[in-house]
Amino acid sequence: MDRNAYITYLETQLERTASACLTVQNFTDRMNLMDNQIVSIEERIINLTRVIKMIQAGNEENIPLNVGVKEFNKGEVLVLYYTKLG
Repeated sequence: MDRNAYITYLETQLERTASACLTVQNFTDRMNLMDNQIVSIEERIINLTRVIKMIQAGNEENIPLNVGVKEFNKGEVLVLYYTKLG
């Protein structure tokens, strides 16, 4: 194999490797984004579960509750609150 053909082969391999690395990085970025979204959704579910349990406890004890929901950062953070009435 002559030197120029070998250099061309190595350049091609380098381009393929660089392309594969970029693809992997893109998938890593997407996975990190999805992981963050899952954590956010899990937090919302936990908060909703807490409020549902509070409402159920209030219904069992016939305690009227004022339940509210606040969203910040375009729904990224969900804050649930409750107060007893009366």
